[in-house]
Amino acid sequence: MNASEFIIRKFETNYPGIVKSIDIWTEFSIKKNWDEVRIILNQNNVDNCPDQSEYGVIDEKGQKGNLQAAYLLKIAQKTSEYLNAKGFAYVQTWRPAHEEAPQGGWQAGILIKAQYSKPNDIK
Repeated sequence: MNASEFIIRKFETNYPGIVKSIDIWTEFSIKKNWDEVRIILNQNNVDNCPDQSEYGVIDEKGQKGNLQAAYLLKIAQKTSEYLNAKGFAYVQTWRPAHEEAPQGGWQAGILIKAQYSKPNDIK
């Protein structure tokens, strides 16, 4: 097993809800004819996400802050690593962001954009 396979298997085992959400957003991105996959991560599609009103220690240095924001940032980093392992060459994270949603309307949260090529690559 190589490193990419390990990252993929670990993520898919530990975050099946996010994998399902990525699949939904991928299909929506294709239907919208976007040049990248766009995914919003928020309390609605991330399992075990703390409530927005919860505050506490967010890092190993004892820094305090909003637990939901810290948790979503950690999940966004793991999701970006997963998308890179899946073959996306360019993954960006935007926060906060709003995006048209597959379920209709708009959703707010951390936006991840994943492309198969880097913006400056010659096509």
